[in-house]
Amino acid sequence: MRRIGIIEVAELKHGRVAYLGSAYGGYAVPIESVTGEVGLSFGAGEDISFETTVAGEFGATVHIYDPTPGAIEYCRRIIREFERQKMYGRMFLHPFGVWSESKVEKFYSPINPAHISHSILNMQKTDEYFEAECLSPTEILDRLHLDEVAFVKLNIEGAEYEVVNAMFDSHITPAVICITFDELHSPIDKRASERMKALVGRFADESYLPVHIRDCKVTYVHSEQVE
Repeated sequence: MRRIGIIEVAELKHGRVAYLGSAYGGYAVPIESVTGEVGLSFGAGEDISFETTVAGEFGATVHIYDPTPGAIEYCRRIIREFERQKMYGRMFLHPFGVWSESKVEKFYSPINPAHISHSILNMQKTDEYFEAECLSPTEILDRLHLDEVAFVKLNIEGAEYEVVNAMFDSHITPAVICITFDELHSPIDKRASERMKALVGRFADESYLPVHIRDCKVTYVHSEQVE
């Protein structure tokens, strides 16, 4: 293993890890673990290059969740273009937020009006917000009539703590989890490091090991696939 900050990066026993998507919106994944599989994407913004690549080039089915109006408009346009290439039934947009429980939450706007990513945790300390229905991870699987998924991507502006812990508390353990630690670049308060260390520890407790780190994005794989 090699260490980057508080995280030790492990090596896969077999297969390869490939970076899929743009520098901004992409993530690295073990190809064998996502090919032809079903996954969830929490947080789209204006870059679903990871989702289009894993669906278009590796035959995965991806369910995307984002309630932000700008993200909804963007995703619908990209999915229409994707389906014009006759790749039907591989990407689906669900205009809901994701939280530890199913309820209506406030999504606070970013300081820069040119940005579209909103935050339940109000990471940028703004006053404007919109309200949207959020679903818990278990509710999402129930609505999709799925018992499990192979991979999950989370880029949800600080809500990753609640959502990941809710997943693990409900015994939802996909083979691959791609996560953005938003507080690495935008700490909410002085306890940011404490929260991140706790979440890294929870991944370890659930037998996940990181196999790739880029900026604030980490790819975790269940320990059965790493050495």
